[in-house]
Amino acid sequence: TIRSQQSQRESLQRDYIYLLQTSLSTEDGRLFGGTKHRDRLKELLADCRKRDPSLPSFDSMEGPGLYIDSYGFKHEKSNENDRLQYICVKLAHFYDSKAHSTDENVWRSLLRTFQNSSTIPKTLKYLVRQGIPNHLRSEVWHIFIQKQINHIRKEKGVSYYQSLSHLLPNSDLNNKFEKQIALDLHRTMPSNIRFSNKDSDGRVTS
Repeated sequence: TIRSQQSQRESLQRDYIYLLQTSLSTEDGRLFGGTKHRDRLKELLADCRKRDPSLPSFDSMEGPGLYIDSYGFKHEKSNENDRLQYICVKLAHFYDSKAHSTDENVWRSLLRTFQNSSTIPKTLKYLVRQGIPNHLRSEVWHIFIQKQINHIRKEKGVSYYQSLSHLLPNSDLNNKFEKQIALDLHRTMPSNIRFSNKDSDGRVTS
């Protein structure tokens, strides 16, 4: 079928990217064949960007400078080898996610089952570990969080979080928590534009 042929084609492309990464990771990092592999990588990236526009364009990676990914992380690529290696990493991740992608109806069916069950279906566990599709990410985590705190909501009431939020501004712990969160954000994500300094929007609004 057309779908299986497409799957085989992407599997071969993924294997090619893995081999290319291995070559770029060697001590001299040279690619034999002139610009052939560079041009092929450019074509593969252009094709993948049609399905995932968040991938960097090849032209945006040309020359020195920074690339900021869809999550706000900065990536500095100082030479050709670094840039090609980074593109390979992004493409490998793209192909891996496609290889493990599942029909959206399956995800929604499993999530409905999970909402009405006290345990996580094994299939849902497997899919989450393989990677949640970007467009379902917020919905999936919302459901997981709600399931995690259901017993607290039943015990304390649905307004418990709001009541805690109203108490916090008048609490002696407020400043302590704010300082610790700000410190942890900067320490764990120094390359993210939303948390890299004290005036970043992520730290101001956190």
